[in-house]
Formats: sequence, C-alpha cells, structure tokens
Amino acid sequence: MDLILAIESSCDETSLAILDVSKVGEADELKALNQIQVLDTIVSSQIEIHKEYGGVIPEIGARQHAGQIHLIYNEILENCRLKHNLSTEDVESAIKTIKVTTSPGLASALRVGLEFGKSLKFFLDQKYGLDINIQEINHLKGHFTSCFYQQDQAINLDSDSVFPHLHLLVSGGNTQLILAKSLSDAEIVGATTDDAAGECMDKIGRMVGLPYPGGLWMSKIIGLNKGNPCNLTVPLTGKPSLQFSYSGLKTAARYYLQAQKFDNWSFEQKLSETEISELMAFNQGQVSDLPPYLNTLYQLLLSSHTVAIQHLVDRLKIGINKYNPKTLGLSGGVSASPSLREQIQNLKLPALLVPKALTGDNAVMIGLVK
Repeated sequence: MDLILAIESSCDETSLAILDVSKVGEADELKALNQIQVLDTIVSSQIEIHKEYGGVIPEIGARQHAGQIHLIYNEILENCRLKHNLSTEDVESAIKTIKVTTSPGLASALRVGLEFGKSLKFFLDQKYGLDINIQEINHLKGHFTSCFYQQDQAINLDSDSVFPHLHLLVSGGNTQLILAKSLSDAEIVGATTDDAAGECMDKIGRMVGLPYPGGLWMSKIIGLNKGNPCNLTVPLTGKPSLQFSYSGLKTAARYYLQAQKFDNWSFEQKLSETEISELMAFNQGQVSDLPPYLNTLYQLLLSSHTVAIQHLVDRLKIGINKYNPKTLGLSGGVSASPSLREQIQNLKLPALLVPKALTGDNAVMIGLVK
C-alpha cells in the first residue's frame, strides 16, 4: 500500500484522513485524482465551544486542537482496522507522505497540526525505518482541488472536457474567483476587496442574534427562498469588475437593525431556540405570521442572504462572459448553501460542486492536493 496521512487544523475543525494512492496510475490528472481512495476520515468540530463567544477564540481553539489530534489519530487507526481489516502496523508502515495545512489560517491552530505531523514523522521513521515526506499544503488549494473529486457523483472527469474552468471559492475567510487551465495551473482573477461572503453573513447573523456560525444558521433558516424586502443594494451592480465587496452589505444590515426599536429584542440580543424554530417554520410556510420583531429579523435575513448570493452569481456571470470556460466550479464552506448551489447549476454550463461532505474544513481535501 501507498498511503497519505492528511492533517487539517487551520481554524475550528481538527481533521485527519488516511488516503490510499496505490491504484493511481492514470496520466490525466483528473482521472488520477479520482482514483484516490479515502480509507477513513474524521472531523472534530469546535463550534459548540466557540458558540459561547460568538466566534473563534484562537488560543482556546489551539488548545482544543492539541487535546484532540492524538485521540483522532488513534481513532482513525482503529477505524481502518474495523473497516478494512488493517492493523496499526499495516497502516503506519505504509504511510509515505504526511500532508498538513500550513496556510492560511490561525497561526496557533496551524502550528498544532504541523508539529503533530513532524512528531509523527519522527516516530514512524524510528519505528519502521521509514523516510516519510512532509508536504505543506495551502488550505485554499485544498478547497479548490476538492471540487474535482467527484467519485460519489460517478462523473468520469478528464482534463480536455473540464478546462478552462472558472471556479468560485467562497468561505468564511475568503472569496475568490479562480481561472484554471489545468489542476496545477490556476490563477486568481477576482477576490474580495474587504470582507469575505461567509464572514459578512456570519456577522449579520450575529447582529440578528443567531448562534455561531451565523451564516450557517442564516442559510438553514432561508433555504432556497429569495427576496429583498429590505431593499438592500447588491454590491457593485452595473460594474464589470470581477472583484467582490461585502463591507457595504454588512454596514447596511447594521444600520437597518440598529434603527429598529422593540421591547423584546435589541441589537445582537441572542435568539432562543424557540425563536429560531419560529423563523424556520415561517420560512417553510408552517406558520402564517410572526411577532413584529421576529418578522423584521426574518425580512433582514432574507434580504441579506439573497443579496449576498446574488453578488457571487453576478461576478461569476461576468467571468463567464470574459473567459468562456468549459465548466464552472464551487467550493468552500459557503458552497453548502442550497441557494448558491441551485443558482450556479442554473447557469447553463456544467458545474462541478464540491461534495457536501467536503464543503467545510476537512483533511480529505488536504490529502487530495498534489
């Protein structure tokens, strides 16, 4: 066997994965990518811990990574034994490469993953007489690459039918438009000039009183619904730029909410589980009306979500007209949004959407990077 151990610890998920590259033999890089087999992967989320603070506290996160990563390693070895009848020695002695995220991300969190990888390399080299290679991986390249790993969809990808490829990478910390001539030849042709899309939606979610991460809860509440009852402006409307800008939307939402006066709600007041359930039920048509303060919050969430997604799609359309790609791609945490996925699939070009299991931060995507 020829195995890769992948490590991801850039923010608030600790993740390891074991990938088998023994059967990779295709010359075409996309076909080769889809011959990689994931033996096992684990993602340990810190959301419940950081929820108390409304966002990630770097040093608390780093301590959580340090406390979890050894446990996850032992668990993944046990999973390989149970699922594939592979002993610890079978797995460890077959590891040829350790791939670990080293940028971008929180410095203290990244350090945990890298130091674990270095320590494990030393241990395995001594125990089995190996010479394991450590490969430092860019987190965003992991997101980008994961879009092309389409085994679950049984899509037979080849480079001639995919490239040139226009890719939207959208997450809590980054919003980029990438033009790829091949899997290994890609350039950023558009990026945010201020806030990232996910960051903007997280902050608006917090203003409303949603739990951390606010953008995820906004997407859960709104789903596929669209509308702009608050008349928020779609950023850069009428401008042919490929850049993104979300600071204006965030500011408009803040001014709108701060102007509201309710006896039972104030700016950034945390909503209860009951109130969140009411918002979701209203969006799904299960209840016909809401209390005035919740109705106002719902209208703002609907408008913000619609405008944020529309801005992404608008820039993508401009990129399509400029570069005439064969395919589109979508990856990153915000790529889990049902509305964004639906709208990109409606753009009349083949769209490669990252598998839902790989939308968040995960070690599989790090292991896939060449």
